[in-house]
Amino acid sequence: MPDKMGIAVRTGRLCADPVMDHYQQPAMIRISFAVYNTMEEIDQFIAALKKLVTMLG
Repeated sequence: MPDKMGIAVRTGRLCADPVMDHYQQPAMIRISFAVYNTMEEIDQFIAALKKLVTMLG
């Protein structure tokens, strides 16, 4: 769903097998911030995250 809101994400095990195994999680989702991200993009992500939390509640 984040992709439908204009947020680029990565999903899967993300080269973190020991951590994933420790917490018994089959997969995760992550975003990446970088020096080129603007405050507006960060605000857009926070708004999308709040919407997702409400939807998945």
